[in-house]
Amino acid sequence: MKQCKECGSDVSTKADACPKCGARLKGRPIGCGGAIIILFVIGVITTMCTQINNSRTSSPSSVYTVDNNQTTTTKVSISIPEEQIAFTQAIQSIKPEYAAAPNELKKSAIRTKRGNLIKSALNESLKVTNWVGKLTRMETNRDGKAIIYIKLEGTDIQVQTWNNALSDIGDQTMIPQDSNIYATVAEMSVGHQVVFSGTFIGSDRDYVKESSLKEENSMLEPEFIFKFDSIREYKAESTNSKKIIAPDPKLADRIRGVIKSSNYEGNNFLKLTVLSSKDGQNIFVWCSSDRTKIYKTKKEVNWDSLTVDSKIKASGNWIDQEGEKLLWASRIDLLEK
Repeated sequence: MKQCKECGSDVSTKADACPKCGARLKGRPIGCGGAIIILFVIGVITTMCTQINNSRTSSPSSVYTVDNNQTTTTKVSISIPEEQIAFTQAIQSIKPEYAAAPNELKKSAIRTKRGNLIKSALNESLKVTNWVGKLTRMETNRDGKAIIYIKLEGTDIQVQTWNNALSDIGDQTMIPQDSNIYATVAEMSVGHQVVFSGTFIGSDRDYVKESSLKEENSMLEPEFIFKFDSIREYKAESTNSKKIIAPDPKLADRIRGVIKSSNYEGNNFLKLTVLSSKDGQNIFVWCSSDRTKIYKTKKEVNWDSLTVDSKIKASGNWIDQEGEKLLWASRIDLLEK
């Protein structure tokens, strides 16, 4: 037996390392081959960190950015697929709760909750079709593959390819030059409104893979990794979906009223006719029994509690459905009768 120089514990003379503290007792030469491997690994890690850091902190001439503020003061009429609305609401609705969480345990649980909301919003699928966003960044890597960033319409939620070859080894999201997508996007400019389809990269943590290095960025400024199948310029006439008509689609509005009628219109979307206390007009509220929660005195209640003559307070985004003004509700508070 002999003593460990680090912790003083008794250790067998045949042992390579101390079983208590793990300190190595016998040194072994690594040889030329081992040294080469170590140098190679260090080089790869250094390159990876440099690429990621440059992509976040520098502005090379081949990278373009756009100021989101220029889109919030102009009234627009844009078709947004219902699935995209549900996805953005799942993410936006959780931000205040995360920001107010007092400790890391709460924050971690809220992140798990968001992952479940995203999974529900996407109907447990990763593939999406004809989502709408704004092209905010275009660049290429050293192999000439395109790196694309798109922000979902009216939000700060970003979907993007990976920005470096090492991270993209398994996912293959960067776009090769010989593809139709590359040729199409090459004719566009930053700021173009686009319609895109493709597949989110799956993740056990967030259901869809998120690329931020810090959890706070992941929750408050998410960047989701996406493999694009198609990208095309947005055409205003292609509308079968709901249109956001508020000057700023992120702006939530609240109304108080009394329910006069209600009916289901397929896919569990409930349409309520509400008598507004503001101007006495009927306002229709659209909500989903799968995604919109009803609250009463800060406690969640069942949908059966929502009946004709119920008093409610609703919050969400104003939309336009075939000329009819609707409130797409992200939350409904059931008030005392």
